[in-house]
Amino acid sequence: MKSSSWGILLLAGLAAASATLPTQKPPLTFEKMVELAVGLYNQKSGENSTFKLLKASPQPSWDASSELPQKFNVTIKATECQTKEKDSEEKCGIQDGKVVKQCSGYFFPKENPPMIVMSCEEAGEKEEEKKDKNEEPQQERAKRSLRKWAKKAKKRIQKFFKKRKIVVAGSIPF
Repeated sequence: MKSSSWGILLLAGLAAASATLPTQKPPLTFEKMVELAVGLYNQKSGENSTFKLLKASPQPSWDASSELPQKFNVTIKATECQTKEKDSEEKCGIQDGKVVKQCSGYFFPKENPPMIVMSCEEAGEKEEEKKDKNEEPQQERAKRSLRKWAKKAKKRIQKFFKKRKIVVAGSIPF
């Protein structure tokens, strides 16, 4: 009798231990991670418009089962929908003339829950900076007047405030 009660207790203990073990989730695919990253950006960025995925560059080194941080790059574009509205993504169309942002970031699968950190900046800003650096200094000195200097200063101030680089981070419900 003693041996059978010990056997029952052992089985009950094993059953309780296996019930408390966390179930392993399937690895997150690149496509699903990108979808979650865009959703995170829309939630945490503080932008007025919601953004939609324009392009995601598949990473050749992406390993869904890896525990190491995974790098990603995406391009997103502002939609006609406002962040405060609860419209579905299908209703929010991308329009010409809206803001396009280049984003890069990391996905940390080992964190519990998994975490995404990404930074985004308006596309084309780097090209404008190159144009400013390539201006001929002699021509600029010859043409500079108080009026042009004021215009240039105004433009740079606007560019400075427009050039907000947004960084978002958050855990994802996966």
